[in-house]
Amino acid sequence: MAIIVLVTFFCTLAQRVYNFRNLVIGGLMIALGLFVAYGFADRMPLAAQRAISVLPGVEVHRDAELDGSSTMETRRILREEGLKMIPHYLWIGRGFGQSGFGDHSLQWDPTAITYHINQGRFFNGFIGLMVNTGLFGTLFMGLFLFMGSLIALRIIIHLRKHGVEDEFSRVCCIIASLWLANVVAFIALHGDSEYAMKTFSLQAGLLIACEYMLRNRFSREAKPETVKAT
Repeated sequence: MAIIVLVTFFCTLAQRVYNFRNLVIGGLMIALGLFVAYGFADRMPLAAQRAISVLPGVEVHRDAELDGSSTMETRRILREEGLKMIPHYLWIGRGFGQSGFGDHSLQWDPTAITYHINQGRFFNGFIGLMVNTGLFGTLFMGLFLFMGSLIALRIIIHLRKHGVEDEFSRVCCIIASLWLANVVAFIALHGDSEYAMKTFSLQAGLLIACEYMLRNRFSREAKPETVKAT
């Protein structure tokens, strides 16, 4: 859900949707959504109540509140345990987690804290990288994400300047927005470094191809105008 929201945000940013009229409409929709959330929270499905339980002062079912608070508490504990593990694997890291099929820790730890630690998931990108890949792996992965984000931002700036008028431009917009959304989600939400290693590589190739083809197409379109002007 968070990735969908982030992708939508970056796509609308690239397509220059944010003007006064749309901001007013968006503000009214947010206000309406908050009115519905606060007014009918206790009548929503438990999954929806769990999602909005983070809103201050909202009244939800006790089970949804406990489920949401336990999830946040589990993530807090995992981050603390991850920080304690960093000095033990500072330079080269522990390596990625074991296969989930061979991990039976859920039988004696129903909180799943041990399971997540064994899998190398700490719900924080920096902590997960430091534990699993060490300092050097974290630095290189951070550099990789930084350079990829620069390319994605250049694509968005290019699309804002020249418009998103055809299908290829829309595909480039989605790919760049998806990269930025996944970076934010990796750092702040799931922090699964092994999953990030597998997914960001393909997205990086798509980003490079999109930027190259956008620039190449723009240069070809600009040449006839230059020749005609001369």
